[in-house]
Amino acid sequence: MSSRPCPRPSASSEVSAVPPPPLRGRIEVGGWQRNRREDEDNRSCWVNPPSRPSPARGEGEFRNLKRDMRHYTRMAAGSLRDIGEQGLLRRIQARLGRRRGAVLLGPGDDAAALRVPRGKVLVVSQDDLVEGAHFERRWADPARLARRLMAINLSDLAAMGDVRPLGCTVSSGLPPGLPGRWFDAFLRGLERAAAAFGLPVAGGNLARSEKLFFSLAVFGAADRSRLVLRSGAKPGDLLAGVGPLGEAAAGLDLLMARRPVPAWGRALVRSFWEPVPQFPAGRILSDFATSMMDDSDGLARSARTLAEASGLRLEVNLDEAPVSPALRRWCASRGKSLREHQLRGGEDYGLVFTVPPGRWAALKRRLPGAYLLGRAVAGRPRTVPGHSSFEHFGSK
Repeated sequence: MSSRPCPRPSASSEVSAVPPPPLRGRIEVGGWQRNRREDEDNRSCWVNPPSRPSPARGEGEFRNLKRDMRHYTRMAAGSLRDIGEQGLLRRIQARLGRRRGAVLLGPGDDAAALRVPRGKVLVVSQDDLVEGAHFERRWADPARLARRLMAINLSDLAAMGDVRPLGCTVSSGLPPGLPGRWFDAFLRGLERAAAAFGLPVAGGNLARSEKLFFSLAVFGAADRSRLVLRSGAKPGDLLAGVGPLGEAAAGLDLLMARRPVPAWGRALVRSFWEPVPQFPAGRILSDFATSMMDDSDGLARSARTLAEASGLRLEVNLDEAPVSPALRRWCASRGKSLREHQLRGGEDYGLVFTVPPGRWAALKRRLPGAYLLGRAVAGRPRTVPGHSSFEHFGSK
C-alpha cells in the first residue's frame, strides 16, 4: 500500500472529516466492476466527495452532481494513485452515467442492457488503442484520442452496411502514475464524442496497467438482409472507395516528427485524429456493394483481404484516387511517391468496396464522392506484389 502523503488542500476547500462509507461487495458502474479493496490514501484525503446518484434523481440532481464533480476534480489534482479507484469511478459516473437512446440499464449495475429493435440483428465490433502501438503519450491529445477511439469502432459498423449504432462499452488500462488531468481530458473527449456521434456509453472496466490502453466495444442493429460482407465480390465487379486515401498516415508522420506541425499540415493531422465513420455511404452501399470493409491498415491490405475473402484477384489502379494539396506537399517534403503512399498508408477509415459495373452510374448519382480503384478478375486471390501495409504481428 502506498505511503505517499495526501496533497494538502487549499484554504478555500472544505475537507470532509468523515471518510466515505465502506464499500460492500464490488464497485459497480455498468460494466466497470472491481473487487472490494480499501484505498487508505483515498479515504484519508477525500475532498468534498459527491454522493452517488440514485435512479430516483432527476435532471437537476444530475447537473448538481456534474457541478460537484468539477469541484472535486479541481481539488483532487494529482496522479491516479492519489485519486484512487473510487475517485475514478465517480468521475466516470458523472461524465458518462446518463441513460439515453437504446441503453435501458447503463452504469450502476453489474451489466448493461440495450434495447434491440424487433426483427433486427445485433452487430458488434471492438477495437483498441495501445500506447506504443497506436499512440505515444508525448504527442497524444487525450481528448482527441478518446474521439478517435470511438470513431474507429463506429467505422467498423459503417463498413457492414445499413447499421444503426446503439451503444458502447469502454475499458481502460491505466498506469497509477498517470496524471489525473490527463484522464479527465480523456473523459471529456469521450463525453463529447458520445454526444456528437449519438452513441451512449453503457459501461466498461478499469484495470491497472504498466502501459496505457483503451478498448471500446460498439453495438449496433441492422436488418440481416442489409449487411454487406467482405466475401461477396464477383469477377467483373469494380473496386471502388469513398473517403480520404493517405491523409491520416501523413498526419501521423507529422505528429511523430518531434517538431511543430506546419500550417499546411494541420489538415493532415486532423485526418488522423478525426476519422469520419462513413454511415451515410454505408447505408447507400447496402443497395449496391457486393463486398465491403473499412480501410484502416492501408489500401493494399484492404484489397488483399477482400480478394482472399471472395476468392478472386483484384487489380488496383489509383488514377482516380482523391489527392489533397496538403498530401502532395507532404509527399514532396518526404521524397515519397504519392501513389505508393496512398496504396500502403493506413489510418484513413474510409470504405473500400466492390460493385457490379452496370450499377456504377446509379451509385455515382447517389454517392458522388465514390471513386474507382480497380476491378475484380478471376484468378488466385491477389492484389499487388510487394504488399507491405501495416500488420500488428508483421516483421516491420
